[in-house]
Amino acid sequence: MNQSDIYFWNPVIHWCVRGENIVIGDMKLPKKILELFVQMYSCTQKGISYDGLQQIDWPVEMEKVHKLFGILVKRKICICHVNTPSQLFESQSKLLQSKYSEEYFLHAAHVEDYRKLQLERNKEKKYIENEISLNVNIDLPEFVKTRHSTRQFDTTKVIPLEVFKKLLGVFATQDGRKYLYPSAGGLYPVNVYVYVKKDRVEGITEGLYYYNSYYNSIAMVQEGGIITEDSQFFTNKEIFLTSAFTLYFTYCSDVNIPKYGG
Repeated sequence: MNQSDIYFWNPVIHWCVRGENIVIGDMKLPKKILELFVQMYSCTQKGISYDGLQQIDWPVEMEKVHKLFGILVKRKICICHVNTPSQLFESQSKLLQSKYSEEYFLHAAHVEDYRKLQLERNKEKKYIENEISLNVNIDLPEFVKTRHSTRQFDTTKVIPLEVFKKLLGVFATQDGRKYLYPSAGGLYPVNVYVYVKKDRVEGITEGLYYYNSYYNSIAMVQEGGIITEDSQFFTNKEIFLTSAFTLYFTYCSDVNIPKYGG
């Protein structure tokens, strides 16, 4: 914990008093500290640092204040950074009444059935009046027609260095600013990392690399660091085991939130 970091109450976390407990998300605290907790909640609405705690008149000794604040920070109830997408959307799931159980999507057959259902969701027309058919013979490029996703790879093959370069090259800037793909406001708030497995890419040592789009280069972040299939969602573990390398796209909130807000 940085002493000067400003922490705010996590906006997706709700609390209430239930019986003899203060229920905060999935955590419980004894009701006897309610006065301290309410004051802490009020302070974190405006934002407060660890140093700032010292400037406030608390109803208990500072040791207990520090302990409560430490718990709230550790449990990500108070945060000094933006939430992850999973944290943001977890609270939204309460608003969607799904007819599927949590276990339903643990079965591959169910996942495939669900996928087919969604792909055909427009089969039943919603708007039939004044419908205009757009059926024309469009001669699509061959590479578009033959495009498909692959979930199993030949683990005996080594990716040629030139192929590896060309693939990563699509993320490079053309003149220091222009990219080959669009981004809101032309800000491109996405960082690219690539994890290369041992002896799977010609001339590239195993490890995690950062891709620099300005220079079209990669730099070692952690040599020899091994990322296992446990880092993947359960449906993606098999594809991860056979892939030669994995791309990770991370969101840099400092880039576009100043312009667009939350």
